[in-house]
Amino acid sequence: MSSLYSAAVRNPIIKSMMLLAGVALLSLAAMLMVFLTPSDIGRPYEALEATDSHLFDPLELQLGRVTLSYPEGGIMVGAYRRDALVALVLLAEGTLHYHTEDGELSSPVEEVVLHMHPTAISSIRGRTYIEAQIMPEAILAAQELLALTSDGEPSLEIFGVTKVFVPRPGVRRIEAFGDGSHFRYLEARRTVFSSPEYSEDFLRPDLPMYPPNDQFMWSLGIIFVMVLAVAVALVFLTPDYTNPPREKAIALPQLLWPLLLLSAHLVVETYLSRLDLSAMVIWGWRVMVVTAIFWLGDRHGDSLAFFGLKPSRPLNGIGTGLLAGILLVLCGSIAMPVTVAEFEFPALLESYINLLLTTILFGELLWRGLIQGYLRRHMNPLLAIVLTTALVSLTTYLPMWYAGNVSIAIALQSLVVLPMTSLILGFAYERTGNLFTPITMLSVLFLLPRILVF
Repeated sequence: MSSLYSAAVRNPIIKSMMLLAGVALLSLAAMLMVFLTPSDIGRPYEALEATDSHLFDPLELQLGRVTLSYPEGGIMVGAYRRDALVALVLLAEGTLHYHTEDGELSSPVEEVVLHMHPTAISSIRGRTYIEAQIMPEAILAAQELLALTSDGEPSLEIFGVTKVFVPRPGVRRIEAFGDGSHFRYLEARRTVFSSPEYSEDFLRPDLPMYPPNDQFMWSLGIIFVMVLAVAVALVFLTPDYTNPPREKAIALPQLLWPLLLLSAHLVVETYLSRLDLSAMVIWGWRVMVVTAIFWLGDRHGDSLAFFGLKPSRPLNGIGTGLLAGILLVLCGSIAMPVTVAEFEFPALLESYINLLLTTILFGELLWRGLIQGYLRRHMNPLLAIVLTTALVSLTTYLPMWYAGNVSIAIALQSLVVLPMTSLILGFAYERTGNLFTPITMLSVLFLLPRILVF
């Protein structure tokens, strides 16, 4: 029975059918997870748009420890994202009261932005009489405020697509401006209030997290299943895969050189980035690192062949990278494109060339070409991909952790999203032996979300 199974698997037609069945099953599993999810899984980012304006009667809002009082009423502007009302902008002379453990802080406010769950926003609208009026100046002022406060929205970048999440029920984010002051209040498990003269940070275990990391993780779980389908598709697209030549044993002295170069690069570039120096200084350092990378590649003969820059069929690798990159963008968006974005071609081309030269080419030479290239010659290719991914993740996260620049979104970006990206890039490079494949994939991840609207 086992011999019959082995013979069947070696048959190219049967093997292709099995791979296609694997892609179909994984894609179906991801679709079921999307349809059955009990919470928001995030959508491609779309800026909030202020579209309607109303006059409202006297109003008092009790929002956690914050009370907003408007004895004379004012202007209320609704902000929408994909036809859902998710924010309100209040333009009126009022008073903000923050209730502390010892008393109360009060301050006049003139502009307030409320971010809450759509049902909570609708409830606030229903607490007062409102009269619809078209007020272009108020809508313009509200749009400027929304852009000013957009950095606090729960978002995550996945495969080039920035996803934004609707605030959970019970979560409130308030930003108020008045008398030259800027007040922030975030009511969630980590509840924060900050003002020019007072700040407080405390835990509320009975409230949901914000950003809603449970939603982040659910969305990432769905995307991980979809990435597995892309990996199976890569196997289908690369039928001529051959294992790279391997040394008989792990030669620690040989592995030490690329790791020393990596460590030196991270230390020096971290130091240089903290200094107010010209960008040419960073360029000069990276040219030195690339020179060292090719010198290490020459120790194995032809460095271009070692790094996968002299493949026998370069267009096959580029085509595979193009298709895999498109599939990854679709995984990140969990949506199909709806239209073409408005962009200026010269500016887009300039930013892409800059990214290609300073980040993509350099990063792929360092990580896939040098680190994974050395590891795959001394150990199992899958283990080489995993170790390279671990190094990528740690060298990204640890400097931010050391500098104290850590949040839930940054931790997920460094320890979940980046490893997923590195794993699929490493797998594509392993299957093709062609460095142009991950380079093309990263190029697609940059360009496609800027060309199409999802």
